Amino acid sequence: MKFTISTTIKTSLPEAFRYLTSSSKLGEWMKDFQSIKTTSGRRTKVGGVSKLIFKDAKSAYSIKEEVLGFERNERFEIELEHTEIITRINYRFGAKDARTTILVADYQVKFKNPLNRIFGIFFKIPMRNQQQEDLTRLKNKLDRISNL
Repeated sequence: MKFTISTTIKTSLPEAFRYLTSSSKLGEWMKDFQSIKTTSGRRTKVGGVSKLIFKDAKSAYSIKEEVLGFERNERFEIELEHTEIITRINYRFGAKDARTTILVADYQVKFKNPLNRIFGIFFKIPMRNQQQEDLTRLKNKLDRISNL
């Protein structure tokens, strides 16, 4: 399953890139995010591996994050692995002008369980909606910061 989400952020490209890739800022825009623990390497280097902890109304769960691509102010690609699902996200950045960033996020989702692959179509809309909400929170946060 694949989908793409894009948004325009009213802040400079370097600031948007720095904010999205910063471990300390994840809780400000990712729903249910609790903490991050680096397992090896760094989140700003290809090969860096971290454990992301989330807590929703039902329970706490962890997701393994591995950095697949990091080109400062251009691209940040990660792979997120949970028990039954692997998601690759390729964040691409472009400057509309000195104070406006265009962020495009390409998602590729794979289900480990063959049965889930069959029903994957039913997961697409809720997953896409959740990712859209997260990027909207990121955009709103950065838009507010740039207006201060």
